[in-house]
Amino acid sequence: YSHKTSTSSSSSSSSSKHEFHENENNLIIEIDSLYKSFGETNQFVLNNIHFNLYQNQITTLLGHNGAGKTTIMNILCGIYEQTYGSIKIFNYDTKYHMDYLRQFISYCPQHDILFDLLTVEEQIYFYIIAKGYSKDKETICSNFLEKVNLTNDRNTFCKNLSGGMKRRLSIACAFIGNTKLVLLDEPSSGLDPINRRNLWSWIQSMKANRTIFLTTHFLEEADVLSDRIIILSNGKLIANDTNNQLKLIYGTGYKLIVNTLNNSLNKNIFKIINEIFLNSNIQSEINNQLIIQTNETQSNLFIQLFSQLDLLKENNLILNYGLTNTTLDDVYFHLINKNEDKLEKDEENRDLIENNCLEIFNKNNVY
Repeated sequence: YSHKTSTSSSSSSSSSKHEFHENENNLIIEIDSLYKSFGETNQFVLNNIHFNLYQNQITTLLGHNGAGKTTIMNILCGIYEQTYGSIKIFNYDTKYHMDYLRQFISYCPQHDILFDLLTVEEQIYFYIIAKGYSKDKETICSNFLEKVNLTNDRNTFCKNLSGGMKRRLSIACAFIGNTKLVLLDEPSSGLDPINRRNLWSWIQSMKANRTIFLTTHFLEEADVLSDRIIILSNGKLIANDTNNQLKLIYGTGYKLIVNTLNNSLNKNIFKIINEIFLNSNIQSEINNQLIIQTNETQSNLFIQLFSQLDLLKENNLILNYGLTNTTLDDVYFHLINKNEDKLEKDEENRDLIENNCLEIFNKNNVY
């Protein structure tokens, strides 16, 4: 990297009707018809990707391993060039202006890139000086070390830091200076729960006048941080919307969780529940826990159900019960599984067409 890139939308059906509500004055990145392949293969690891990123927002990119998340990050910071498509940052085309744009971009990759023989303080100083803030380096350094809880380790060599400490230092480096676009590839990977939550609070506080784009495998992290969520599967964009809209569009209703004395009672308990919630089904029954999914929304039915469950509890037929709304986990797994099913059907159709073509070909050949 040069020192200017520190180591540190609307194609989906769910997003098209919401994208125009964003303030176009805050539009920072426009990605249109993005494709990426490697080598001479015709296989695209990114296939017709469209989305926008806005100032003062945190957008999270979700997807399974190999979905294309890191490839998008590497294209945005100029490590890779797209095969086809257009990317504009501050209305500058990255194909022609990437060297200029790097001064506005910071990138924290998946794997920490630190100098082993620099101390934590010296590592921070390196980025402060490289970005032209040497006059205030002591103040800036102390501020960042405090934010990522590394003040007491400022004189420790980077090679002697734990994995979580290296991660926090790398993220601090990404926010140094006046960078307007901050790319964070799995920022909380390797952090313990306390430091992860502290990091979330800090990232939230840093989004003013910035555009933060991050990837993660922690759905709770995406739920907490995101103004907008993008989901990739096998190189294709399958969702792009706000957290609430995704839950509204792809939600599966409510989950009723009933902890029973033993699984033998589940059939009778579900029968009682199903008489009230006609539109319900058993999602799972494991370890004396009965999980029922329902799309019912009438409040009077819920009151009736809770009264019935309280009676069951008083008679020691169930231990307790709870009710949860659709979570981001539900949305994510629904969309990923739906896309996988579509891919399987497409593959079956291709095989069927190929077999039919071979059969016709063989019949028409005379030997």
